[in-house]
Amino acid sequence: MRLWKTPGRLRRIAATLLAVIPLTFAAYLLARRMPWWRWDWEREGRYWISGSLFTLLLCAGLFRRSVAALLLVSGFSAVFPFLCLLYSVRHENVGLGLLSVALGLLAFGYLDRLWAAFDLPALSPGIRWYQGSPEPIPGLSLDWGDYKNLRVSKLDLESGFILGNFEIGSEKNLPSEITFYYRGSQIACGVRLVSALPSKIHSAWAGIGVEFKNTDRDSRKDLADFIEVLRGEGHVSS
Repeated sequence: MRLWKTPGRLRRIAATLLAVIPLTFAAYLLARRMPWWRWDWEREGRYWISGSLFTLLLCAGLFRRSVAALLLVSGFSAVFPFLCLLYSVRHENVGLGLLSVALGLLAFGYLDRLWAAFDLPALSPGIRWYQGSPEPIPGLSLDWGDYKNLRVSKLDLESGFILGNFEIGSEKNLPSEITFYYRGSQIACGVRLVSALPSKIHSAWAGIGVEFKNTDRDSRKDLADFIEVLRGEGHVSS
């Protein structure tokens, strides 16, 4: 999938990964039973700089929706609190043990939000390996400039994945507003392009992921009410 822009939710969650640097440093000091001012910067600073740079690379990978970065972060988040807990038990370090439990809870919550951000409708068309194309939401259509009666495969309050016969380069001329239609009701939404499936261009279908720009309260409430109708009929799961 081609990524034009990282959705806001994924940007925020990816940036939160930088908090692992001070948390890891706190665990290190507790493990050494050492105050921070006794830390030997000249001898150990280069290792922490390397670790910080690696964390920045992982953060950049999450920004680009890298599955490798996601798996690395998931593995570290699962293993590091467990290792800290084992070390605290072996060396009877109560402070490190309490921090390990807190790290485990934080890691669980972070991974839950991170995996959910990778599965945003704008980034995930909802197509399974045995399907030739995503299944559109029944009864829901939209108009987008000159493109009429387009379909939507996934939708939530923040983004959606739109299906249609888009031509190469057409995304440059698409307007910044779309109109949804469902059983006689309609709603207009401002959008920004997020992703696309270029391999499907000029095929039976092409997909473009969009992020909604309804930032004011009334527009966001109208979209939420519209989506709630779809959710109530089982067409939108979350």
